[in-house]
Amino acid sequence: MKLNIFFNSYQDMKKLFFIGLFFVISAFVFAQNNFETVVRSDYRKGVYAVQELGNKYVMVGYTDIISADSLLPYILELKKDGSLLNQRILSSDTLCNYAFQNMHYASNRLYLVGHAEHKSTNKYYTWVMEMDTALHMLKQTLLPIPDNYQRFRKHSIIDTDGNIVIAGDLLQLDTPYIQGVLYKINRQGELLVSMTDTVFKNKSFRNIIESPDHSQYYVFGEGGSQITGTVGQMWIFDKQLGSVAVKGLPKDINSVYSPTYLSDTSMAVGSMGSYYYNSNYQLAIVSFPFNSSASVLPAIHYSHFTLDATRQEYAAYNNMTSADKTGHLYLGGTSKVYYGNLTFGHYPSWFHLVKLDYNLTPVWEKWYTHQQDSACYLASCVLATSDDGCLMVGSRYDGNPEYINDVYIIKVDANGEVLWTKEIGIQHKINVYPNPEWPYYVELFNTNGALIKQATGYSQTLSIPMHTQGAGLYLYKVYNHKHQLLSTGKWIKR
Repeated sequence: MKLNIFFNSYQDMKKLFFIGLFFVISAFVFAQNNFETVVRSDYRKGVYAVQELGNKYVMVGYTDIISADSLLPYILELKKDGSLLNQRILSSDTLCNYAFQNMHYASNRLYLVGHAEHKSTNKYYTWVMEMDTALHMLKQTLLPIPDNYQRFRKHSIIDTDGNIVIAGDLLQLDTPYIQGVLYKINRQGELLVSMTDTVFKNKSFRNIIESPDHSQYYVFGEGGSQITGTVGQMWIFDKQLGSVAVKGLPKDINSVYSPTYLSDTSMAVGSMGSYYYNSNYQLAIVSFPFNSSASVLPAIHYSHFTLDATRQEYAAYNNMTSADKTGHLYLGGTSKVYYGNLTFGHYPSWFHLVKLDYNLTPVWEKWYTHQQDSACYLASCVLATSDDGCLMVGSRYDGNPEYINDVYIIKVDANGEVLWTKEIGIQHKINVYPNPEWPYYVELFNTNGALIKQATGYSQTLSIPMHTQGAGLYLYKVYNHKHQLLSTGKWIKR
């Protein structure tokens, strides 16, 4: 017996995809909970941070409700199968234009870090909230931002001393200038020390990580340096936030994101490409010895990825990389973005995810959209999950209604697959985007989710021998020449 897949003509193939069998569709659950979820609403929203917390995923960010004329904090909870558990919008009598940007879990507590503006004074603050695992607020802290500056993007960690350390950049009011700043507070909300030295004017602090010996902090960002002559920088600070040194990042990489330790002596950072490799506006990652004495850190490995050379990429801007427990990294972003309007563009774009080993060699590279549609997608963060899969979060905008976006979430397994967890309808004709071209690829799975057959098609018909397989339910996936998912289905061998 064979599974036969065919097109009635090449021209029809460009419009419709046909599967040449009858299918029995049923609800099906795999050992791993992999899913695709679209959270829709009547207002703009974005997710900046995600945590895996027991039997659920917690995501935080912002909403932009026009009637409120203000950014408001947004919390989204999903069950492990991707179904909605809860979503909340917080409000305050005294604060406005406030949102969560980072989230940490420690000692059975969640710590959310963001920014806020006071309604009556219009003064800006760094905002830290402590919550229990049921997401009840226990405490909040407001740290004043220096006068003449407004809210800023930030990244934070909880260090080995249990303190929250925040790195970011402030935007100076009525000017194009930014200012790199650092704050350290304890978990009781008390400010321990801050660094707002104007020597870091026009320096962008994007990420922070504690040194392996716990004696220093490494801060990553851009701004150029007369010392190193490079765009990407690693600034070194002591535990009192005193400046120790500055190192240039290798290969002139720019827009630095998400440092990750690979060993006791090396780390990797994601980036938006490199002038050195002529790979600007591509997803990129570079590894280097962070303890080198050189003023410009030498590259160990460098890899970059793009849909094609004519399309621009954009990093998952709040967390671009995440390491699993098996010695692999996930690198995420968006393909074919329109830089004129990243969130509400009128051109199709796709989530872009790469799995790499610690030599930065790709294991696989895949793209994702909701039902292969032509909406505008923008990835914000990736998270390696406890089952060695990956959760990828961002926004989806299809123009209906105008300037109202959805939250788009996919959870893939270690092979990058989004497996079925809900009942799907019988599909004889499947609209596909982009239009398929030769070759196309077919993967067949058993009911345990194991890949049992792979085949490549170069003509209108593809036959997959099944005589060695037992009777039962099988699942198939069809990909186009760019390995974008075109079709999924189920087939019963009797």
